[in-house]
Amino acid sequence: MRSIRRYLTCRLLFGLFILVLGSNALLYYHIYGKTVAQFDKTLLSRARDLASMTEQDSEGISVEWREEFLPEFAARTDPGYFQIWNEDGQVVIRSPSLEGLDLPRITGSIGVPRFWNLVLPDGRPGRAIGMRFSPYIDEEDLPFVKDPKELQIVLAMDRAGIRSMLRLFLYGSLFVTMILSTGIIMMVPRVIVSGLSPLNDLSRHTSSIDVYRLGSRYPTDDLPDELVPIVTRLNELLDRIEKAFERERRLAADIAHELKTPIAELRSLSEVAIKWSDDMEFVNYSLKNTVEIACQMDRIVSLLLALNRCERDRQAVCPAPVELVGLVGELWRPWQKTAAEKEMDVEFQMPDKVVVSTDRTMLSSIITNLFANAVEYSPRGGHFKCLLREGAERISLLMQNSNDLLKEEDLPHIFEYLWRKEASRSSSTHTGLGLALVQTFARYLGIEVGTRLLASGDFCIALEIPVAFPARTTG
Repeated sequence: MRSIRRYLTCRLLFGLFILVLGSNALLYYHIYGKTVAQFDKTLLSRARDLASMTEQDSEGISVEWREEFLPEFAARTDPGYFQIWNEDGQVVIRSPSLEGLDLPRITGSIGVPRFWNLVLPDGRPGRAIGMRFSPYIDEEDLPFVKDPKELQIVLAMDRAGIRSMLRLFLYGSLFVTMILSTGIIMMVPRVIVSGLSPLNDLSRHTSSIDVYRLGSRYPTDDLPDELVPIVTRLNELLDRIEKAFERERRLAADIAHELKTPIAELRSLSEVAIKWSDDMEFVNYSLKNTVEIACQMDRIVSLLLALNRCERDRQAVCPAPVELVGLVGELWRPWQKTAAEKEMDVEFQMPDKVVVSTDRTMLSSIITNLFANAVEYSPRGGHFKCLLREGAERISLLMQNSNDLLKEEDLPHIFEYLWRKEASRSSSTHTGLGLALVQTFARYLGIEVGTRLLASGDFCIALEIPVAFPARTTG
């Protein structure tokens, strides 16, 4: 498994070593270039001095070189060397230090002289300059000089001083590099450990969170800026997990509560029917009630199984063309009698024909549950309105009914499993799962569901049904 600390340590150490070595190398070559350039200036100055001592007149070329002016060329220890030739390659003068030997004749112009390294006649490492120049001609002698000459000069001097200085700088640079490397090796791991300490704190805090401490949240004070978004997302995740666990606990309690009453009724009816088995009228009454209770329990279990299939992404979907106006009319017919018995004012506003691509069974279940919710929860003498509006990409199906129970604060809960406005759960016909199924099936079919309470107090629920069946996204 990759370690961030090991990865950062290795990369930083490698990068810093390369940076230190590279910086020292660049500095060394910079110093080397500057030192050699300064030495070359000295060579050029000496060569020009010698050139200025050279004169041409009617009698020929002469060099007024004196040992006291340039004593290094006559020294017996560590001497310098120079040699001057004419155009024909004949030696005009050579330094006493050469003792009859010759320097290599490599020259450039006086404006662009040649510099190179060489081995001096006595075996020492040296550096030389070579250039061509014209000797000085006095104005009085100028008319008598028929053929001005161009001479060549090569001057060489010991470069041991350069080597010693550069060697000293190199040793010093290596020493500094070792000191820096030791400091880097000691500092980088400590800095990385210190920098990663907030991650260790997060790890310890995470290990302390279990199912009984879901209310715990990661502290965001004094966190590095890079970790704040991560910790914020983790806290949001804990919020969702805590709410999910709370929903699971509440759902388990609600299911137990929903099933406890019908099971107790079944047991009571069965015990009484067994005790008075000779009373056939009561036995038939008990059997009839038993079937009703069993059907109620079956509805609860069937709805829970359908919701579970959707949550596990195992609900089969079969999209096909559905004529929506006809389907709404067909699904409303079973509720006409109940609406009439409650003296409800019913209004439908529909176009002639609307076709959408969707799963007919699931859409029928959605609309049926909405009709049941609207009719059964509307007060007597209330009203119900159903409107269908066409759009280019979506069809709007709005249902509006009278309401004397729901408040604005109830709207976030109406799609929760087994939620009822009546805390007593006295109704035997409602399971509290109808609207939960509506939202789950709608999400499965790509239908947007919206709810609101109108200024009149009416409850309104709207479905935005896509004309073409969309790529389904669950969750």
